[in-house]
Amino acid sequence: MIHFNRKKQIYAEMLGCCMALFALTMNGCAINPKPEASPTVASTPTPTVIPAPIETDFHSIQGRAETIGRYTIQENWAAIASFFSKTTRQMHQAEAIMRLYTQAYGEGKVQHMRASSARMDDGHLIGYAFLEGDQGSLEVRMIFNDKLEIENLGYAKIPEKKVMEETDNWQEELFLVGRSPSVQGVLTLPKNVSYPYVALLMPSGLQDEMDASAADATFRKDLAHALADQGIASVRWNMRTYEDPLQIAQDGPSLKRDVMEDFNYVVHHLEKVPVDATHMFYIGHGVSGALGYALVHENFELTKGLVLLDAPYAESGEALYGRYAGIEQDVVSKVSEALEEEQPDIDALYGDLPLWYWKQWHMAGALRYTPRVSMPILILQDEADTTYATQEDFTSWKSQKGHNVTMYAYKEMQENFRNADGEMKTLAEDIGAWLNGDELISAQKEKEAAKKNVKGGKRT
Repeated sequence: MIHFNRKKQIYAEMLGCCMALFALTMNGCAINPKPEASPTVASTPTPTVIPAPIETDFHSIQGRAETIGRYTIQENWAAIASFFSKTTRQMHQAEAIMRLYTQAYGEGKVQHMRASSARMDDGHLIGYAFLEGDQGSLEVRMIFNDKLEIENLGYAKIPEKKVMEETDNWQEELFLVGRSPSVQGVLTLPKNVSYPYVALLMPSGLQDEMDASAADATFRKDLAHALADQGIASVRWNMRTYEDPLQIAQDGPSLKRDVMEDFNYVVHHLEKVPVDATHMFYIGHGVSGALGYALVHENFELTKGLVLLDAPYAESGEALYGRYAGIEQDVVSKVSEALEEEQPDIDALYGDLPLWYWKQWHMAGALRYTPRVSMPILILQDEADTTYATQEDFTSWKSQKGHNVTMYAYKEMQENFRNADGEMKTLAEDIGAWLNGDELISAQKEKEAAKKNVKGGKRT
């Protein structure tokens, strides 16, 4: 998570010097004057020593954060409540703080402190305490005012460090993603291929753990392993709303921060790992399939292609979000009307969300980019599963087909593109064939079966 670095140490040292000089001045102690200037040369006035503002006192903020962490270990909620400012104290009585803790950590007990830190973020003074206990790690995040009083506080359980897996065909490596604090990710590398093609795996749930996609807890992990068996590398990672919920709660929703910034980070850092970064491609499941057009358009490095798996179709980005979040159509219609205004009120709420957030989705709408994305596109539909997309969606994508798009609908696939044994071998084989410019293996088999049926006198 957050660690002190040299920069913060320098800040603390500078502050110490400034405060020492200030103390001397206040106590009436004279600072040794410069030698007298020549009578013929005007002397330079000694500059006034201005104390460093409190917001740069990271040492004090860290100390206060550590204190709150220790009171949490002691379950001294009343003591923590006493640190709140007058304006926020009423909402943060001891009982309310205890509820925040139990909501995040359950009935577990934290026993010791692993670390504490502090930083400045968009004008906010932020303190952290990282605790360990019988239910794993716990993050305490505090926002302070310039009097070092708490304005807001939150608890969040820290996801456990991912255990890397390995077989004879592939191995996994930890891949940290995004700005500090980074989120955990996994790079899956095939062992039998030097500098393989690499896929970026995006889930249908924008709050998902790295292995999951919406309700399927192992979708991305199973797909990564199936691709690796085909000699294809991949990267998957925890969505920021999963791993860093306190930051989300503090700053509010942001499609740019929660999805796009981390995605961009991955694209720009794959050159540092043993993959063929000139052959990156995108695989998006559900809503991330529809977002894929915007993401690849903003990242010219993804040249190998775009894969949509059960992607919902929508005429606009706000309509896509409305469908994803289950928001009523009349709200979405009002959003569309507001966005067409010459000077819309970006802070106005629509469905409890500000218009500026809706605008982020509007700008990510697939149909804005379909004419501009010229790379190969593969659109796959699992007809047995209508959780994420329907046959109507698939038909609508056909209308946007273009010249470089391959489409195929699986008729006998199990839920979430799985074979009868629960694996994703068929899906991975088809993606591999498509990457090589070949016809999908499933399509070939379907044609062969149809020919056999005709020869046998069966109806096709």
